[in-house]
Amino acid sequence: MAHTRATISISEAAAALLLLLLLPPPLSFIVGAAAAPRGIGMPGCATSCGNVSVPCPFGVGPERCYWPGFNLTCDRRSSPPRLLLGDGSLQVVEDILLGSAITVVRQGDIRLDENGACAFGGGLRDDGPYSLAFNNDLILTGCNAQATLKNGHVTVAGCSSFCETEDVDGSDFNGFPLSRHPTSMVCSGIACCQSAVLTNYQDRRAGKVPHSGSYGVELRWLGWNGTADRRWPPRVYVAMNGWFEQTRFSYDLLWKGTRPSVAVPVLLDWEVASHGAEPDSNTSSSECPAEAARTVCRSNHASCNKGARGYTCFCDEGYEGNPYLPRGCQGFSFAFHLQCIMLHTISCHSLTLLRRLVSMTAYYLD
Repeated sequence: MAHTRATISISEAAAALLLLLLLPPPLSFIVGAAAAPRGIGMPGCATSCGNVSVPCPFGVGPERCYWPGFNLTCDRRSSPPRLLLGDGSLQVVEDILLGSAITVVRQGDIRLDENGACAFGGGLRDDGPYSLAFNNDLILTGCNAQATLKNGHVTVAGCSSFCETEDVDGSDFNGFPLSRHPTSMVCSGIACCQSAVLTNYQDRRAGKVPHSGSYGVELRWLGWNGTADRRWPPRVYVAMNGWFEQTRFSYDLLWKGTRPSVAVPVLLDWEVASHGAEPDSNTSSSECPAEAARTVCRSNHASCNKGARGYTCFCDEGYEGNPYLPRGCQGFSFAFHLQCIMLHTISCHSLTLLRRLVSMTAYYLD
């Protein structure tokens, strides 16, 4: 079977090369012009920290290496180095992929003050590019308490957790079992609760909700016996969907009442502000103004998407790379894809094979 697959691959590669030779001169030139792999960051700037890649508009080091609001810190005192965001309490742990959310981690639960309040955001600016992604949860463990997560003055998540007072009033209390719900969430409101974080994306785009990069957490006691309720210390988390379902961690919190030192993953969305060209809140169109498209999406083969507070870019069909850099999107023209489909001579797999072959050849001949 392996020999058969290898034969098919070789045959497809031969067909791909034959098609390249048969292409009309203009189209052959376009395909042959597939450039060598290019950098992902600004010239002369670091594009990685440890094993995490840092593409433009993100960057580390001097201001010329990143766009406003996208500065990161590479802590090289650690082994391996750590890529930090905001005030340093958020660590980027995966390669930053353009067009998707960033995964960051913070240590432990959200530490509330004596009034049950705390700012959550890791030092992110109110006018910055970041916001919580929709696939995060607000999680509360404890008794007779309500946790609320706010973005500015708008509540984006909230839930309440209840216990029988006598359950926590005795000295022999040793925790609660998981209060499982038929849905995918673990906590249904007995000793712990969960709530999905709402992004209010359409409201923000329409200008009904002001954007703020920072969030606030509030805790309110609901029981009549506050002293008894506080015997089971409340814990509040904002975490990626599915994180709390880790059985061991849930057990430590709900049965032992301990505060384990654990890395909590959070997903952050981001958009680029177009140097003062803010999206028009009076229209629901997702099209970018021409000026914004030029200043943000700097590759000739990139397209622009208007968000709630800024813009994001992506390479056109048939191209890949970094749309935020001049000539950052590299690949084949749509005309080549169209001719391939019309001729029915090679498969999509062969087209990919040809693309890699041309790119590698250009790279080694450069």
